[in-house]
Amino acid sequence: MRRCCCGRGRRSRPRWPTSAMSPATACSGSRRSGATSPTNLKLILISFRLLLSRGTGPAGNRSTMRNRTLAKMVATAAALVLALTACSQQAGPADSGKLAAFASTNVWASIIQAVGGDHVEVSAAVTSPEQDPHEYEATVRDKAAVISADLVVINGGGYDTWAETVLASVDNTPTVINAMELAQGPGGPAAPDAEEDGHAEEDGHSEDGHDHSADGHDHGDDEGHGDDEGHEGHSHDHSGPNEHVFYSMPVALAVAEQVHADLVQRDPDHAADYDANFQAFSDGIRGLQDRAAQVRTNTHLHLISTEPVLEYLLADLGAHDVTPPEFVRQSESGGGASVAVVDEVLTMIGSGDIDIVVLNGQTQDATSDRLQSAAEAAGVPILGAYETFPEGVDDYLTWIDQAIVEFEKVAATA
Repeated sequence: MRRCCCGRGRRSRPRWPTSAMSPATACSGSRRSGATSPTNLKLILISFRLLLSRGTGPAGNRSTMRNRTLAKMVATAAALVLALTACSQQAGPADSGKLAAFASTNVWASIIQAVGGDHVEVSAAVTSPEQDPHEYEATVRDKAAVISADLVVINGGGYDTWAETVLASVDNTPTVINAMELAQGPGGPAAPDAEEDGHAEEDGHSEDGHDHSADGHDHGDDEGHGDDEGHEGHSHDHSGPNEHVFYSMPVALAVAEQVHADLVQRDPDHAADYDANFQAFSDGIRGLQDRAAQVRTNTHLHLISTEPVLEYLLADLGAHDVTPPEFVRQSESGGGASVAVVDEVLTMIGSGDIDIVVLNGQTQDATSDRLQSAAEAAGVPILGAYETFPEGVDDYLTWIDQAIVEFEKVAATA
């Protein structure tokens, strides 16, 4: 299994607060059925446990600070009760009759919303492009949403381990859809056979059908990335299954299909609406896949990625990721890429044989800054990648459409 990128020493990114809760934060994403509901009582217990764990320390300190600590605990608990009481005055899924759903990111949440429409209230944990999903820390708000949820969608594959931890810690047993498990199933883009074939069967372009010399790039004898160090055939198989399956349109459709099945079973009265919504989403995915196929027939570009975030979509678009496997493996380890491996990548960027450099805008670090500078110096176009929706985007189909458009713009300058 590919190790997630959380140990790369990235720049600090904003995180959701893990201690104090305002009334608005406490209410968000939970069933608001009263301050003394089982959900609210569980939240109070969770908060007291957090407070107790923070209020203990060495015996000497505990004896001298006891009154102050107790005062803080009482004040915080009182604020929490007031917040939960405020929540009870607001309408929530339980009061409105809507089903409740939770997703680890707004990308997966949007797919639930696309199928569920007005009959499902959906909340998500990671919603800002300023947040690094790999470094997210679950909050009491997230736990409340999971406790209340009928349906939960997670990415899986080590991408959002915090969500799996929360699910394991609650008594509620919602339907859980794990996107990575779907991707690794038979015929999935992250299945073992797909890893070996480099997505050849999935996106319909095996390397045997491409003559790269036609686009002005003769990579065969180039020292930077000929047949050395695992680049044979541009297999895309860098270090195990790629967990960034939200950029795989087949996986998105598979998630939507399972969401549809669960909603129809839970809420048969609105089955016709769920059927129509799922059909519209499916038609949208098919349309985007047709567009990607058209782009692929005219695109045989070679790229380097700071992270394989766009790997599945770029494969659909006919681009070939020639990032050294060792760079990927080392970058996704705690120690980061070695000087020698980084120098190899920098040499490749400056060689004239790389068409595009892909940068993850949510997880920049010193190494990605160096790659960006090298690309700018060599005149290599840069393609940005994001793991959650940018400002102004709130649905999956628009997000993928914009990614394809952006790729076409960058490819035109390569």
